[in-house]
Amino acid sequence: MTEPEATARAVQAEVEGVSLGDETEPTIEFKGERFGVADRVNLMAIMKMAVVAKRGADANDMDGFVALYGVLKTCIAKADWDRFERHAEDTCADGDEMMAAYQAAIEKIAARPTQRSSGSPAGPRTTSPNLRQIRPLLSSPDETGELVDISDLLQARSTA
Repeated sequence: MTEPEATARAVQAEVEGVSLGDETEPTIEFKGERFGVADRVNLMAIMKMAVVAKRGADANDMDGFVALYGVLKTCIAKADWDRFERHAEDTCADGDEMMAAYQAAIEKIAARPTQRSSGSPAGPRTTSPNLRQIRPLLSSPDETGELVDISDLLQARSTA
């Protein structure tokens, strides 16, 4: 990561309230071990996962597994991928744990939270995450900072 990228990432994290810690390179903790994350979000992998999510898949069915595997492979640093994969197998990680790893990686890569804070009007999430909750990181047009489904944005634009 270049100096300007690191500075921009640090500023973004501070604004968004994401703790980067003292890491020089971003990492996530997964089932007791740390793994490096990619420098950038792979939008194509996220879009593929969004298509699967649109069909109703979640992190615990076959289509969801395939989509989550693809996007996780782009989020974990290439140098750590084989070790991450072995660790997930050795610890029998389930779909919800893999989804949590994906969310943590996206949060570190984008330096912004992937979930509402527990102080938000809707409160903390009480169910396990599914792929429908992972949308491209888009800000709402009303500047509230909430994430918005891209189909809602497209529909609003076509009716304006």
